[in-house]
Amino acid sequence: FFFVEPPQLYLTAMKGRLRDPSSLWDRQQTGNERFSWAGVRMSKRNPSNFETVKEFKEEATPVKVVGNITVDDVIEDRLEPPLDLQTFGRFCKAEFNQENLEFYLAVRVFKKIQPTGQDYLDTIKRINSIWIHRGGEAPINISDKTRDALMLFEEKQKEEVSSDRQETDEKQKLKKTNNGVDAKYKIYDRAATEVKKLMAMDIFRRFQGIIVLKAKIREARSQALWCCNRESTPNIRSFFKYPNPVDVVHARLHRFVITVLLISGVVENFFTGGFVLFSVAFGSLSLRAACGSRLDPSSFIVLFGLDPIVNYTGLMHTKYVKNKARRFADILGALVVASIAIAAAFQLNPAVWALSGFWILGGFIHLFSEDS
Repeated sequence: FFFVEPPQLYLTAMKGRLRDPSSLWDRQQTGNERFSWAGVRMSKRNPSNFETVKEFKEEATPVKVVGNITVDDVIEDRLEPPLDLQTFGRFCKAEFNQENLEFYLAVRVFKKIQPTGQDYLDTIKRINSIWIHRGGEAPINISDKTRDALMLFEEKQKEEVSSDRQETDEKQKLKKTNNGVDAKYKIYDRAATEVKKLMAMDIFRRFQGIIVLKAKIREARSQALWCCNRESTPNIRSFFKYPNPVDVVHARLHRFVITVLLISGVVENFFTGGFVLFSVAFGSLSLRAACGSRLDPSSFIVLFGLDPIVNYTGLMHTKYVKNKARRFADILGALVVASIAIAAAFQLNPAVWALSGFWILGGFIHLFSEDS
């Protein structure tokens, strides 16, 4: 919004938001508006209708997060559900702790719309009556110094408006700050900063505790190069631990490599009667099922050959999936490859073609489809 004077449409809608503060984050109440009052994307989603923290825990699907997320990421609505603003707002409401979030979003709306004259005074009176006054509707937890300063500012504004309702352009220019924002629209900045810090240390951590799986992801390349990393050399138990959650991109590329090895093995056996590539495919699947990518040669091809190419071209996007059955799938794959090799050794060509076709078809479907 870059308007010298805000249109009445925006002022009216802002007043409506302040009458029902939960509409600042709840998309079910914003309808099909094309603009965002909280400075966030108003995409159409289907949020859960939980009312209590217990229901939230039952309905929430924990996700694995690569890297760190901050309260800014959620408030700015940069992430997909369940780490979006809508879900966070509902969690705050279920915890009876939504006033900090609503105040923070209201301040952003206030600075975006920039009401003037009597609308300005009415807006700060409404904000103060809800969140700033000690006996307000939903007082926020800020320092007494900040609270007293805001209440004093409101009283001064009443006096200024009553004595001089129309400020000249010269006076308005004098009140501009260095970045061009009128100083009177930054009166809540300190309170908003305090509230955001409080959310980051309190409600946001509890939200993360439910939504984000707490187990850390070990970087796949570090696992593959375990022998070079003396500071975190795995013990016997961790060495044979299968990675979970699994990077979907790595799993799909690994299946593709095994499929290529299997096709090459069938061709090799048909023309030379050899079993070298069958042995490589079987060994790769067996070693991966036993200890992940630590001893699997095909995993090295994926991690240090194909994965950098995929990341550079953007063909696939990293996604982690919690899947305890992945090891079992590798074991079954090894058994299928072994069955093909045995059938080839006994010259059971129909069985070789049937099992190979089954694996190859499944491999290409897995490569070009989601991990489901």
